[in-house]
Amino acid sequence: MVDRLATTCGPLALANPVLAASGTFGYGDSFERFWPLSTLGGFVTKTLFVAPRDGNPAPRVAETSAGMLNSIGLANVGWEAFVRDKAPRVDALRGDARLIVNIAGNSPEEFGEIAARVEADRDAVRCDAIEVNVSCPNVKEGGTNIGCHPGQFRDAVARVRAATTLPVFVKLSPNVADIVPFARAAAEEGADGVSVITPYFIRPTQAELADHFRRIAEATALSVVLYSNPGPCAGLAIEVFTPPRAWLFNRFGVGARIDVGGSLHRLVIGGDCKCRVTAERGEVAMMLMLGW
Repeated sequence: MVDRLATTCGPLALANPVLAASGTFGYGDSFERFWPLSTLGGFVTKTLFVAPRDGNPAPRVAETSAGMLNSIGLANVGWEAFVRDKAPRVDALRGDARLIVNIAGNSPEEFGEIAARVEADRDAVRCDAIEVNVSCPNVKEGGTNIGCHPGQFRDAVARVRAATTLPVFVKLSPNVADIVPFARAAAEEGADGVSVITPYFIRPTQAELADHFRRIAEATALSVVLYSNPGPCAGLAIEVFTPPRAWLFNRFGVGARIDVGGSLHRLVIGGDCKCRVTAERGEVAMMLMLGW
């Protein structure tokens, strides 16, 4: 059964297609009572900078009638503390689960610096891949969002790619008029895949979502990662048949859905990993790496 679930996402091999998503799973060292890390295909850390970051002042979370809003501000312990205090514990718990480190910086130069740190410590922490969170303000350019600025975006991705030989996945910002040029730029700068978030500020139909994902998939040869954001406050959940609709049924071998309780409704795995669907419910976001 385990062998039948084995898959790949770009150059990253996975024992199974289930990963814990960045942010809600912390650094991977706090959930052993709830979910054994060793049973996952892998997990993505919360975003790490070179230096520690306090994040936004409290209150950071607010309930609404339809869910919750959050403004964490990318609080994190910094890379040095992660290597020293978090990674040894995570390594003892993870077994063969893949570790994907999510990184960010306040400038393209900082992206290159944190990627170089990850590369230097990759064996010590057993890092398997990097996810690049480009939705950060560039403090050197008046707070411009790096993920929304074509030149800074290219610079940041290029610096990460130059600093490491690890697989690199770029988490694209949804706050742009046209996401396709950014996906193409990621490919041209050497990324192995892109993560695509469902739009925050509009309520597209599932057909419109499928067309959105299809355009990105057709624009590059990269692995495409789909982040589903359920609930009126966070975007639109991806329904089970939307990814197949995006890439046509005769090309797609996977369908999956997580219901409001977080239980897996349907999962069929086949072929190399091309897409992953993230369902965020409660305190833990489970990421399904799916493919054809």
